Amino acid sequence: MFGGGLGQNSMSGANVGGDLGTLFESLMKGKSQEGSGGVNRKKNRMFGDGVNRNHKRREDGTAKATVTRSFFCSLEDLCNPEGCVKKLKVKNTVVNERTSQRTLQDKIYTINVKTGWKAGTQIKFKSADGFPPMTFILKEKRHPFLIREGNNLRYVCEITTRQAKNGARIQLPLPSGETFTISTEQHVPTQDGDCRRFSGKGMPMKNANGNSASRGDLIVEFRLKLNS
Repeated sequence: MFGGGLGQNSMSGANVGGDLGTLFESLMKGKSQEGSGGVNRKKNRMFGDGVNRNHKRREDGTAKATVTRSFFCSLEDLCNPEGCVKKLKVKNTVVNERTSQRTLQDKIYTINVKTGWKAGTQIKFKSADGFPPMTFILKEKRHPFLIREGNNLRYVCEITTRQAKNGARIQLPLPSGETFTISTEQHVPTQDGDCRRFSGKGMPMKNANGNSASRGDLIVEFRLKLNS
C-alpha cells in the first residue's frame, strides 16, 4: 500500500487483487444456469450477495483504519533552532466510488519538525483524497558518540592512564554545531567512572510558550583505556 519516502526510510506494501465478490457471484450464476428450479437460484443469490457485503465492509474498514509509519531525525535535526522539514511520499491504491476503478496514487506528507522534539512524538493526518488516516512516529537516528537521555546528552570519553594522571583537553562537537572543549587538567587524577556535568550543553528544552528557552546538560563519563 505504501511506497518509498523522500530522504526517509522506505515504505512498502501490496496492492489488493481482484474483486472476490464478483468472482464468486459469476461462478455461482454459471452453476445456476446448468441446474434447474428456483431453490438453486435463490441459494446462488444469497451466497453471492453475502460475499459482496463482506468485501465492501472490508474495503470500508481498510479505508478508515489508521496507518502508522516511522520517520527519522538526527540529534542535529532536533537541535536546529529553526527546526527542519521532512517529506514522506506514500503510495496508495484508491478506489473510485462510482466506477470501482482502482488507481495507484502518490501523496506527499510534510512534517515540520520542531526543535527539541523527542523520540515517540506523533504527527497525525486525517483521511483525505482516498488515503487513510496516517500517524507518523519520530525515531532518533543513532549518534556516533552521543547518547540522548531526555534533555541531557551523555558522552563516554576514553582516556589513557597518562591523560588521567596529567590531564587532557578534548574537543567535542555538539549537535548544535558548537565545538566544546573539555579539560581535566584541574581535576587530576581522573578516576575510571568519574563524571562531569556541564549545564546548557544538552538538547533544547521548551518553556510554557513552546519556545526553546534553555538546554539540558552534557554529562561526560570518563573511562580508562585498558593497557594504556
